[in-house]
Amino acid sequence: METQISSVFQGGDRSFLIEKLSPESADLESKIAQALSICDKHLGEGLYSLETIEKIIRTKHNYFFIISLGHDIIGIFCCYTIRFSHAAQELECKGKYLEDNEFVGICRSIAIENAYRASGISEYLLNMACDILFKNENARLIAVPAWIRRDTGVVPAKKHLESCGFSAAEIIHHPWKKYGDVRCNACHKSPCECDCELYVKGRYHNG
Repeated sequence: METQISSVFQGGDRSFLIEKLSPESADLESKIAQALSICDKHLGEGLYSLETIEKIIRTKHNYFFIISLGHDIIGIFCCYTIRFSHAAQELECKGKYLEDNEFVGICRSIAIENAYRASGISEYLLNMACDILFKNENARLIAVPAWIRRDTGVVPAKKHLESCGFSAAEIIHHPWKKYGDVRCNACHKSPCECDCELYVKGRYHNG
């Protein structure tokens, strides 16, 4: 049985437990239910489902983490590795960042309850993902589709991403429109009409 507690992050006087969900995780049904609540609240209702999360945690090269404080789940983080040819289709990016058969890591989703977003947990999760995807999964590049605020054109995650070594690469228009049944919590449209800015980070030659 694999280790369930992947890491502990100390944010001020709080200790956050970061657990990679697996089919063997204790209280899995309850954890998935709480994770779904976080996803619906912060990412858009319907973007994730019970079946989606169960498939992720059973699929090789896929990682679904929950972040807990005490007995409460206060966030989720999802990342995975695929070949660039598939990533380009999925992300709808135009840039040729890798050869088609090379592996790219994708940080798909991060959602943290508002009260804990200033704790440094987002940067910790991004750096943790870089370690996993570069070292364990042999990714040559990591990509993050970062949401753009429609009212200001600002990328809320810009500071976090840049502090972790990511650079802005291109704007992708309406990348979440493919999830037609999801009602976006930002633009309140279904399908979502938000844009994203793709941020990328390359692997160092000695990484």
